[in-house]
Amino acid sequence: MNNDQPSNDYDFILNPEKNKPPRLPSGGSQNKRLLQVAIGGAGLLIIFVIIISLFSGSSSSPLVDFYKLAAKQNDMIAITTDATKNSQNATTLNNAATIRAVLTSQNTETTAILAKLGQKKPTKLIAKYTDNEYVNQLQLAFNGGTYDSTYDTLMTARLGDYAAAIQITYTATKSTATQKQLSAFYDDAQALVQNIPKN
Repeated sequence: MNNDQPSNDYDFILNPEKNKPPRLPSGGSQNKRLLQVAIGGAGLLIIFVIIISLFSGSSSSPLVDFYKLAAKQNDMIAITTDATKNSQNATTLNNAATIRAVLTSQNTETTAILAKLGQKKPTKLIAKYTDNEYVNQLQLAFNGGTYDSTYDTLMTARLGDYAAAIQITYTATKSTATQKQLSAFYDDAQALVQNIPKN
């Protein structure tokens, strides 16, 4: 006589604990797991915010506006330097000397503002915003015998663009003292434009 008991095809119903699949290790209580998930989520959120801020840049930052101002000042100083080398016209030479003196002074002030904002050596950051298209324009004008009229047109456009950039920077600036400096920059730019001969 066989003492083996026949297997019951209904064990999974009659004895559910016997055939229950093993549980995965949980690693602790439910509260501990929730805490781990929350920390992981917070970490991902921080990484996401950092990535977004890097890609969006700080275009709304007053620093960027001051970099752009300094770059425009440097560009116009370089244009005036080119004029002193290539113009034979006394009016152009006098105009270039005046603009260079004013913008050199403003550039010194802009650099001081950047230093107050924590930028002690901003040269590389300013360089990103330079516009060297004037080099070819002035060279072609020199070769074609239209240097002085081209200089006047170019400088008028650059000073207008500079005045617009000053207004943007003024709006983004919180410091009353800095706004006063920018207001003086704007007035000077307007006066310099008025002194350029109209061709």
